[in-house]
This record gives sequence, structure tokens and C-alpha cells, in this order.
Amino acid sequence: MAVLEEQTVAARAAEFEEVLADVRTKVTEYGFTKRDIFGRGRSRRFRFRALLDRGIHCLKVSPSFLEHVLRQPSNKQSRE
Repeated sequence: MAVLEEQTVAARAAEFEEVLADVRTKVTEYGFTKRDIFGRGRSRRFRFRALLDRGIHCLKVSPSFLEHVLRQPSNKQSRE
């Protein structure tokens, strides 16, 4: 059983390397940027405000950061 598991791990590692090489080739070939692949990043304030909008209030943050976030309008409110 251990031999089969080792073979599986080795095959998975080889497949991983093959897929990674393919992705790198395509990124170079097509000129993709990080933003093209992963999308637009969100600021810490945006992510935190989204959690507050969903009713998640049990996060540990500094009082000054909380004041900063609460002073900013949420995207939910600004879209309406």
C-alpha cells in the first residue's frame, strides 16, 4: 500500500510541474498580467467593510481602523 501511495505522490508532483510549466508558457506567450489572471485586488478596508455588511462583527481590529472603515460609505450603499 505504501508503494502505491508513493507512486501516486510522485505522479501528482510530475503532473504539477507539467501544468505549472504550461501555465508559465501561456502567460509569457499571451502576455497575461497578474491582474488578468487573479482579477483586481481589494483593499483591506473593502474586505472588512464587506464582512460588516454581511453581519460579521466578531473580528479583532484596532479602534482607529474600525473608525476609518465606518467613516467610509460601503459599496452596498453607494450602488443603490
